[in-house]
Amino acid sequence: MIEREQKVTERRRFSDRERAVLYDAADGCCVECGSRLESGWHADHDKPWSRDGETDVLNGRALCPPCNLKKGNRVHYTDAFKARPFQREVINSVLDGMASGRDTTVVLASPGSGKTLAYQAAATFAYRDGRADLVAVFVPRIVLAEQCETTWLYRRPDGGLGGNHLLFDSRSRLGKLRHVSNQPPLTPPGETGIGFVATYSALTTSPLVYESWARHNHGRFLLITDEAQFCADSRDDRGGGTRAGALIAELHEHAAHTLLLTGTPYRSDGQPLILAEYDEPDENGNRRLLSHARADYSTGVAEGYLRRFEALMHEARVRWKQVDNTTTEYDLSTSSADLADILRKPDVWQPIADGVVSAVREKQRINPSYRGLISCMEQKDAGKVHEYLKSRYSDLHIVKATTEDGPGAEASLSQFQKPKGGGDILVTVRKAFIGYDCPQITVVGILTHYRDQGHLEQLVGRGLRTWDGEPGRSQSCRVIAPDDPLMKKFIEYMQGESENGLRERERREREQAKRPDEVDDELGYVESAHVTTARVVSNDTELDNEQRILIEAIKYDVGACEDVTVLARFAEKLGLALPQTPADEPPPADEYFEAPLTEKRQVEAIGAQVLQEIKKVLSAQGIMGGRPDYGEHVQRVTNQVNTMAGYRAPECRTVEQAQARLAAVWELRERVS
Repeated sequence: MIEREQKVTERRRFSDRERAVLYDAADGCCVECGSRLESGWHADHDKPWSRDGETDVLNGRALCPPCNLKKGNRVHYTDAFKARPFQREVINSVLDGMASGRDTTVVLASPGSGKTLAYQAAATFAYRDGRADLVAVFVPRIVLAEQCETTWLYRRPDGGLGGNHLLFDSRSRLGKLRHVSNQPPLTPPGETGIGFVATYSALTTSPLVYESWARHNHGRFLLITDEAQFCADSRDDRGGGTRAGALIAELHEHAAHTLLLTGTPYRSDGQPLILAEYDEPDENGNRRLLSHARADYSTGVAEGYLRRFEALMHEARVRWKQVDNTTTEYDLSTSSADLADILRKPDVWQPIADGVVSAVREKQRINPSYRGLISCMEQKDAGKVHEYLKSRYSDLHIVKATTEDGPGAEASLSQFQKPKGGGDILVTVRKAFIGYDCPQITVVGILTHYRDQGHLEQLVGRGLRTWDGEPGRSQSCRVIAPDDPLMKKFIEYMQGESENGLRERERREREQAKRPDEVDDELGYVESAHVTTARVVSNDTELDNEQRILIEAIKYDVGACEDVTVLARFAEKLGLALPQTPADEPPPADEYFEAPLTEKRQVEAIGAQVLQEIKKVLSAQGIMGGRPDYGEHVQRVTNQVNTMAGYRAPECRTVEQAQARLAAVWELRERVS
């Protein structure tokens, strides 16, 4: 019997009967391209025979010859992952680069483009193809490192697993991407199909830890640098560079391939990015970044995952009298000089802050969970704005998160992201910046003097990401900013990008209408909202101050806050017989979900629980805190726990190891009681 089973396993070709079953199961069509199967069609092994795939109908598929030849020796995986065009471009660029010997893939991606999932998917496919056993990811902030881990794979409170890895066929997919501290081993010895994520700060603090890992795994890992604008090239003729950039270049020498992802082609200081190549300088001395994949703001608008925006530009003229009776006049509309001084004048920043409040109130009539963000220059400025809003708008929940708030700042940022009860307006400096994901933010107030385009794109990007489940008419971001020349230049750029995206969206919709039977990428429609300020700029119109006042008066009279309703009521005021378009009922707010914890934070939480349980063990023995020798007793019981579990607290790297210590202390409690 055993000999017969071995012969069946070793048999390579399907029998005529098995071929008939496969043909009928496919309804006479190729399961890949759908074309009718002609004489000579191929009975294909889903898992290739050369990779121990059995010759059995359960492992068979009917393919036309071209599809079978295209597949070659690869396994056919059934993933639920549906890549955006940009994500497909990233994945294909990485795989093509690894196959051709190109050592670097450069990606230029705007906020909200889905680049995290793009590089996670690229790593999975590289692992499947046998081109990389491990993954090393570097990001600029701890919050991004934790997001990388938990968005990919996390453990739920009930013990189940969640994350993007579930989108990929379980037969072969990337395992854990652990956020690591600077302690070896960065990945468990002998394990493959896993990786780590760390910050650039950790890299520069303990470079030998990462360099040793890279040398040990030479040619076996995919190196991913997210927000690579933090890594300047020290080899540029102009000098400069960053320590992180130099270290990434060293790790690159050991990597099988390096994926460089950036939100801007240059750093704010003008330095080029590490490992990147640029075109020849243009007439202005600017060099275009040569990228293999690109997703700018217009791409996001065209594909429906980024919102349209409108800018509310505040003019400001300041006449400042010095103590020596001399006067200085500032006009924001003609010059961006002395911008920091101007924006610190209460008569300038307070109307902008009030405009944010007004815009948030209107947005919240559509959905109460909508909220606003105000970015300030320094912590003292954020403090003044926070106190002003709290005292003037006591009915709103105003949240402040700055460095001086210490650990409370991160807690405030996390709380603000929650669908319910997070707050109405967040005042910060640069905390809610790169990587901060809160799609409920639909209003962005700019009280900072930074005018670098990359900085402004990241800041405005906090309000551009669409919120799933919301009606298209509410999917717009309102930007409230000073009307200085450099800001005007940025707004004009964003207008052009948005218009390009809308034209591309319309082109795709026309193409889709011609092919109604084909399923294309989903295209939503994002409508613009009205604006309220001294000068109004949107993709559709520009209004001067008198026009704004007239429309504001009508809006106030009819209580409108949306484009469709505004136009209908406005037409009614003019006596035009247009049908009324009632406002939709606000959708219910999302249910509350606790953000998943990284494995490191789960281990820390279990460790804290173990300590509390140790104190309970001592309490049951009549040993209470406050005794001179209490610390010695704590250490005595801790040693017992460590011996029973086989781990000390610093050695626990996984939830299972931490839970072993918790089980040990519970056993001790049972003995005592």
